[in-house]
Amino acid sequence: MKKVYLLGLALMVGGLSANAQRTAKNYSFGHQTLKSNLESNNTTPNRPVTTANSGDRALNILWTEDFTGGMTTGNGTYTPDAGLAESSFWTIASTAHPLSAFGWTNAMTGDHLRWDSYNPNSAEAAFATTVVNGAIISPLIDLSGSASASAILQFDTETMYCCNFQEFPWFVYISNDGGTTYGAGIPLDFGVDRNVATEDIAHPMTYSMDITSGLDPVAANNNDVVIKIAWEATNADGNGQINTHYFWMLDNMVIFEVPPFEAQHQRLWLEDIALGYEYGDIPTSQGQALTVQSKFLWLGANLSPTNFGQEVTVFNGGTTTVVHGPETGGTLTNPLATGIVDTVTFTSALDVSTLATGMYDVRVVISYDETDEVPSNDTLWRSFMVTDTKLSHMDYDQGIGVDDQNATTKAEIGATFPIYNSTALQGIDIYIDDAVSGDFVDVLLYQDNGATIDYLAGPWTFEITAGMIGGWTTLNLHQALQSYTPIPLGAGNSYVPVVVVDPGQVFDYGSQSADEDNSGIFWHDNDGTWYLTGEEPLIAMNFDVSLAIESQNDLDFSVGQNMPNPFDNTSVISYTLENAANVAVDFKDVSGKVVKTINNGSQAAGSYTLNVDANDFAEGVYFYTFSIGEKQITKRMVITK
Repeated sequence: MKKVYLLGLALMVGGLSANAQRTAKNYSFGHQTLKSNLESNNTTPNRPVTTANSGDRALNILWTEDFTGGMTTGNGTYTPDAGLAESSFWTIASTAHPLSAFGWTNAMTGDHLRWDSYNPNSAEAAFATTVVNGAIISPLIDLSGSASASAILQFDTETMYCCNFQEFPWFVYISNDGGTTYGAGIPLDFGVDRNVATEDIAHPMTYSMDITSGLDPVAANNNDVVIKIAWEATNADGNGQINTHYFWMLDNMVIFEVPPFEAQHQRLWLEDIALGYEYGDIPTSQGQALTVQSKFLWLGANLSPTNFGQEVTVFNGGTTTVVHGPETGGTLTNPLATGIVDTVTFTSALDVSTLATGMYDVRVVISYDETDEVPSNDTLWRSFMVTDTKLSHMDYDQGIGVDDQNATTKAEIGATFPIYNSTALQGIDIYIDDAVSGDFVDVLLYQDNGATIDYLAGPWTFEITAGMIGGWTTLNLHQALQSYTPIPLGAGNSYVPVVVVDPGQVFDYGSQSADEDNSGIFWHDNDGTWYLTGEEPLIAMNFDVSLAIESQNDLDFSVGQNMPNPFDNTSVISYTLENAANVAVDFKDVSGKVVKTINNGSQAAGSYTLNVDANDFAEGVYFYTFSIGEKQITKRMVITK
């Protein structure tokens, strides 16, 4: 189920039912409580130094402002809009906003312009239903040096707002007659969703906008331009939810003439996130052609760049070793227009399933035949991990925060996973930050059928132990039941594993603040509804067949690890039988496919060895399962060639 197809209110479900059927709707809970930077990135990419984007050319800079010195700077004095009482909420601040700890990794500090509608009223519930508007007016700005009477306004910004799903509160007005009259307000779109929940930019970003429409078409007449920056609350949903609080901060303002060709690469994903889901951990069994999607802002006056697309290069993680590319391609979503944000998507020739396990860094450069004015903002990087058995939406380019889930009603936290090649589910990995030892959690598996999310299997019950708390843990489904058959996952289907938290139970799980592909999902019992979450719960599907290993405490046989391991020639497995038994051995690859079977028939009590020839296998990871009588034991081996 992709976000554009989500339905409205779900069927009410009382408890777990084998034929339960649920629909979903798009809604963001936001962060209930977020402890930022609990864990840094699993890797700190030591990305190779390149010269691909050196040599920025000189833009025609017309005006700059860094707000040093307070409301009166070297450019003149910034004054509140006298017609709006709340304009006093505009101040000059020099420290991070108190709410910047709400997931920010690089909060804005140093002298900056700040709208703060959070501090004036601490009664947030009441304040959320009060319209609060205010604007700040710049001193006179001389833009007559623009030969084309065109200009781009650019600034660093950080913001948080609440709570409308129809309107945004940020506007810029331009006057070309000294502030006597203003053109229509230009709305700003920072890429956050329209939801009835707290929304934020996860860190300061650079925002650029075309303000040419507010200027006089004769360049010499633009010597008395004024900019008005406004926060405008509305009751857009008609139900009293007002997008008033919390704050908006701006700094390092620059106005420059619109250049002939200029693209700003703003976001990069390793998938077409409008149609699919982005994976950070990719087992070789689920590897597909690497797809990259870029969000960019076109600021060029020329709207017809030639061969616009992406240059993709993949490096062995943290090294300068190129494993693929550079390869160029891509398709624009829409024709370009000055000041318009758009996307370009490219499916490369790299088959991820051919890569060895490990970390990889992807460099994507917005490219076209003409000369870009600022090449340094054309390049972005992303990382992904090729694994043996783990499939996750982990974003290795952002840190890990934590959601505190202590709901008053039962909740289910999970994520949607499309399966590309048939496999079998053996376990669920989840990041547990805090919980109570001795409490129990259940794991459920649903199938996403597009219009509905249908119960498939479970629950599997696990007792939380101290060793599970403080990071990733594997919930081995084989350990939850007396007998467990791995759940087959069919190619082309999507599945939703969830962890169930009971009312009042403390369960703090890892999350990442930007879930831009909307893969995270949340079931809330109090209204019987699935929601797409505002952040990504850190949960993964585990296909490791070695999780089927049973406890050897009560076994009347033992099986040793193959030696040597890894190996490229031959290896020996030793095993001992305390009693006579039938002995058979299956060798499976990471997808669970049986690639070799040995049946030794009935063997007497005693010690034995089994020789394994690497020539019988391709290079990779395998699992060998000894079936001795009615019992089994599985171990892992690695073949290198």
